[in-house]
Amino acid sequence: MTDQRIAARPIQLEDANLFDITGPIVINYTRNSLAGVPLLSYVDAERTVRFAGGEITQVDTTIAELVTVTLQDVVDAFVRTFTLVIPKIRLNLGAEVAFDAIGIETVDRSLAFVPAPGPSGVLQTYRVHELDGVAQRVEFYDCRRWWRVRARSYASTSSRRARSAVFGPGLTIDTHPCSA
Repeated sequence: MTDQRIAARPIQLEDANLFDITGPIVINYTRNSLAGVPLLSYVDAERTVRFAGGEITQVDTTIAELVTVTLQDVVDAFVRTFTLVIPKIRLNLGAEVAFDAIGIETVDRSLAFVPAPGPSGVLQTYRVHELDGVAQRVEFYDCRRWWRVRARSYASTSSRRARSAVFGPGLTIDTHPCSA
C-alpha cells in the first residue's frame, strides 16, 4: 500500500528560482529570496555589484526570462546595462540542472547630452557573453523566525512524544533545513 501511494503521488514541477553562473562573469540570481524580493550579484574583471528588488528588471517572454540590471550610469554620457537571458527551467523541489544562457551587455548613448539635434550614429552597442551555470528549485526559510516560534513550543514540551506533536511525526529540530 505504501508503494502505491508513492507511485500515485504526482511530481510537482515548478520554475527554477536559484541560478549560479560561472565563467568570466559570475552571477548569482534568485527570483525570490527570504525577504521576498529578487537578488542578483554580478562579478566581472572590473566590478562587483549587488542588486535587490526594484534595481532588477524581470521580463518573462515566450523565449526566456530577461533579467536586467544597470552596471554603470554616467550622467549625460551613457548607461551600461547587463541582461541575463535565462531559459525556462522546471524542476522538482531540491533538484538542480546545468544550463546554457546568454548575457548581453548594452551601452546606451541615446540619452547623452549633446547640442541639438542630439546624439547621432549608432547609439546602442552590444556585447554578447555565452554563459553556463546551474539552476535549482529551492525553498527559502526564515530560520530565525522558525527557531523563535518553535523554541516557545519546544520549551513547554519535554517528552519525545510531545516534541513529535510540535514538530510533526519524525521531525525533530536536527532534521529541519535550518539546522544544517
